[in-house]
Amino acid sequence: MRKMLFYCMVIFLFVSFGQNIFAGGEKESDKPVTLTIATVNNPDMKIMQELSVNFTEETGIELEWLVLPENELRQKVMEDVGLGASSFDVVTLGILEVKSWVDYNWIEPLDNLFASLSPEEAKKYNIDDVVESVREGLSVDEVLFALPFYAETSMIYYRKDLFKEAGLTMPEEPTWEEVYELASQLHDPDNDQYGLILRGLPGWGENMAVFSTIINAFGARWYDENWNAQFNTPEMRQAFETYYKLIKDVCQPGATGTGFTEGMTHMAQGNGAIWYDASVAAGLLNDPDQSQVVGKLGY
Repeated sequence: MRKMLFYCMVIFLFVSFGQNIFAGGEKESDKPVTLTIATVNNPDMKIMQELSVNFTEETGIELEWLVLPENELRQKVMEDVGLGASSFDVVTLGILEVKSWVDYNWIEPLDNLFASLSPEEAKKYNIDDVVESVREGLSVDEVLFALPFYAETSMIYYRKDLFKEAGLTMPEEPTWEEVYELASQLHDPDNDQYGLILRGLPGWGENMAVFSTIINAFGARWYDENWNAQFNTPEMRQAFETYYKLIKDVCQPGATGTGFTEGMTHMAQGNGAIWYDASVAAGLLNDPDQSQVVGKLGY
């Protein structure tokens, strides 16, 4: 697997601005508080929304939600904060935005939040339990500006039952060429079975998050140490051509409309023999209420 996958972190995080709810100031006790939250429409954030009723019951703070696909969310939030509209108090975004948002003074540090906790409350949320590299990515000058809902890497999911029926074996460290050959033998679009499910939906949080790990596998990179673009290299060309070949020959139809959510739906419904995507989907694919392939997957 190391030949193919390099660590890729896609983190959704908790940031605050607008009302500055973590500033530690007092509020009028008779004035109701409503927080507006903008979040992505992936399954984990939907679970967060469902559980938020407990927060309202405990605090009396009402929550209003804007739930959008990732590309639309990024555009909406960037426009809002860039214009100073302050429509949102809390947003979920990726680790990529943190440092630039700090430079623009668009988010508040979380120091006051943790400083206001009692020792007992602090024990319940042990910040040292957050993976160190994640904390570093969400901090500037050792000041924490966001909290992760999850961190993830890229991984291959494959149907053990289909592989067994076809007499195939998934290598422990497959190359992309080996994945192509395996997917070719399992690709049966006339019967709604696709050799490989792969993101093709344009956007940083969509196909480019996956493609960035693919170029790593070929030894390519976006820029060198001096920020010179590295698009016109043999390694980058090979990565592009392989990605195109996969999408064209052995993937689901309409791949340019497939992001994480659509890919997971394909896999959960039993339409994919192989899926390359985020590790966070493993739990969802093993939920019998959401998935038809429980117990049939290898990783």
